[in-house]
Amino acid sequence: MALPVCLAISIVYRYAVVSEFGGNTILPLYLWQYPSYIGHYALGATLANFYVYGKAGADGRQKSSIPLLACIALVAVTEYAIGAMFSDSNLMMAFPGMLFAFEYALLIYSAITAPMGSLVRRIFTNGAATYLGRLSYSLYTWHLPIEIVLFGFGLPWIEWGVLSVAAALSVATASYYFVERPFLRLRSRFIGSRTVEPKAEELVRVPVPARPLNVPQRTGRRAIEKL
Repeated sequence: MALPVCLAISIVYRYAVVSEFGGNTILPLYLWQYPSYIGHYALGATLANFYVYGKAGADGRQKSSIPLLACIALVAVTEYAIGAMFSDSNLMMAFPGMLFAFEYALLIYSAITAPMGSLVRRIFTNGAATYLGRLSYSLYTWHLPIEIVLFGFGLPWIEWGVLSVAAALSVATASYYFVERPFLRLRSRFIGSRTVEPKAEELVRVPVPARPLNVPQRTGRRAIEKL
């Protein structure tokens, strides 16, 4: 129930902001930065729930990589179409952000439910992709200010792009090892090493035989030791 409620709040808030301040080229972007992203957060939490609790495991796995390939094509086509229609103003529109949230959620779900041995799945689960996944939050946090600062130098587009990627990866790596990991270790001191994995007694329950065991009718210490 939480997912549709959060999505509804996001959509209604976005359209309210656009309706009220749509004439301003940048104000809607600032006004909805956090309130409207509650829908994105809910989609991410739902995907995490699928993954952690095994709902995207062997029973829910796709039989082919076609759904994943279709999602990749869908994202590529819509990204190009939205960029062509809205150009630089697409972040100030209510439609593109919510559309991309749904598409990327579908892409992630298709990736985690793709066949284990498929080539397309290995693209998302190889060592480099996994490492970038660890840096993803730091990359998200640092890439925009780095791009803005480098853009102010008036560099050619290719140089700006290469330097932005290199600087964002460098800063994100440093942030992960010197900020995120120390805070995660500090967190574990307060709440321990508990995880969301089910308890051992909840994993497998071996049925107890209905018939009584054949226990020898002997008494004494030796009989008890044999039991």
